[in-house]
Amino acid sequence: MAGRLGSDGRAGQRDGRLDLLLETGEYLLSARPDDRATGPSLVHVSAFMEAGEVPYLVDGQSVYTELKDRQTRSYWIEVRDNEPLILEIMGRNLTSTTLWLEGEWIESVPISSRTTYSPESGKPMTYHEYSVSLPAGLYLLQCAGGV
Repeated sequence: MAGRLGSDGRAGQRDGRLDLLLETGEYLLSARPDDRATGPSLVHVSAFMEAGEVPYLVDGQSVYTELKDRQTRSYWIEVRDNEPLILEIMGRNLTSTTLWLEGEWIESVPISSRTTYSPESGKPMTYHEYSVSLPAGLYLLQCAGGV
């Protein structure tokens, strides 16, 4: 990956937080304090924890589960010869979804639809949809939770 991965927070007003799933490697973190800052900055890094087993998804299967802050839920998906893959993921704490080829390499698969629904007033849920054709292989869908 190259370039800026994101920024959050406002000096003197709100602490920042970025929920990122990164590949193994070295990254440079740049923290810029407000010009009026007098004390040190604090950076905290914590790993997302996989919540339970990593099952295989079967065509047409629906899964209902819980996804908490700093948790991931992952599912294996087998894709045969360029067949279309349609995935719909929805959750209150869903912050990101990623497809990994063989569970090791992030695939640059764009999310077809990313929106927010409120089935109940005041309780928004994030929705991600993939509708793609992928080369045959074993893929790992990883869903991450945050606040």
